[in-house]
Amino acid sequence: MHYFDASILAPLIIKEEISQSVSEILEAMSNQKLMISDWTLVEFSSMLVREIRMRTHNAASAQVITS
Repeated sequence: MHYFDASILAPLIIKEEISQSVSEILEAMSNQKLMISDWTLVEFSSMLVREIRMRTHNAASAQVITS
């Protein structure tokens, strides 16, 4: 079992320098049990709000990301 928090999951949704690497790692682990905690949603939401505040993303794109 492997645990991932928002810092690893965020690059799957929001393009970052490490997005491709994270995607490849998770793809290689696709046959294994992967887990996140309830706090991951809180961390991820906080990251999206920060992106909106910094004007990297707008509220509409955040809505699409969370749907």
